[in-house]
Amino acid sequence: MSKQVLVMINLRGGADGLNIVVPYREENYYQIRPTISLSAPNNTNGVIDLDGFFGIHPALAPLIPLYKNKQLAFLHAVGWPGDSHSHFEAWEEIELGIAGQEKPTTGWLTRYLQLIAPEAPESSPLQTINFSAWPSKLFIGCQGTNQLTQLSDFRLAQSNKSNKPNILESLKSLYSQTSTLGMVGQQTINALEKVNKILEANLIGKNYPKTKFGNQLQSVAELINADIGLKATSLDLNGWDTHIMQGAAKGHMASLLSELANSIATFAEHLQDKWKDVLLVVMTEFGRRAMENASAGTEHGQGGVMFFAGGQVKGGHVYGDWPGLAQDKLVDPGDLAITTDFRQALSEFIIPQVGVANITKIFPAYQIRKQLGILASQ
Repeated sequence: MSKQVLVMINLRGGADGLNIVVPYREENYYQIRPTISLSAPNNTNGVIDLDGFFGIHPALAPLIPLYKNKQLAFLHAVGWPGDSHSHFEAWEEIELGIAGQEKPTTGWLTRYLQLIAPEAPESSPLQTINFSAWPSKLFIGCQGTNQLTQLSDFRLAQSNKSNKPNILESLKSLYSQTSTLGMVGQQTINALEKVNKILEANLIGKNYPKTKFGNQLQSVAELINADIGLKATSLDLNGWDTHIMQGAAKGHMASLLSELANSIATFAEHLQDKWKDVLLVVMTEFGRRAMENASAGTEHGQGGVMFFAGGQVKGGHVYGDWPGLAQDKLVDPGDLAITTDFRQALSEFIIPQVGVANITKIFPAYQIRKQLGILASQ
């Protein structure tokens, strides 16, 4: 059974991949973005060079140590191949693992987990967690998924805190029998006790951003360190729909990138040795239009960027086939072309776990074109 913990971070709103991983060596980039482009490395507020062609937004500087240690990789010109530019349709199909076809009754993450770790009576009650204010189709059909906005949602609700030890002892006695129900009850009580210890420690001493997303990612690290049985979790970082006043090196998007980078860097440091068993994937529903608009922002586009981070990542590299930003290389109505389907990207970590032959069980009717080699074989 795989020890890997999958952490999915969703940049909801359509994050602008061209200003996250910047093709600073391509002159077309500066021609179509005269006010929101980022300058080349070694200039004021310039990008941080990655490979001589691409550089990352300066707000992502906290991630450079992971990149240099080959534990972080980027994938460019990746995305959902739909052309509606609809947030709702894009996320629905991404979470179901399809593109323009009949909708399955389960999410792709559910089907993946069912293949690598069939549910058993001794499964942890915190095996899967959706840290979100709304349900995710990723977990449709995944029995026992917890939807939490904060870790304290998973604890005994009681008016008199002094009764907590007595309640836990009573529950232990109630579920002490040797049976399937007793085993499930004992697992839940053990999880409650571990979560209580985490919460009573007040989650202090770490440099996560003091935001909802930062707090949630810190909670994920605490759960992993507590060996509570977590296998997969999904977190949202909202606010990427930058139609107006997107900013360049500074501004709204830069603030979001800083929150993202500081959270991930602290997360990796927090996990220490357990980082080797974690795969963190950052994705968005689609990129932005290649050309900036009249409101110093960008419209909905197609090709975007994904991040892969963790101990099994073959990092220090920008993956993907770069299509270019010349007018004849853009796709209507002026978007970065998608050269890697999102299902191919996700298959990079799925194939080492389940094999190529089982990919269609997770992504119906999808045919693998080529493996990019983002992750080491496991």
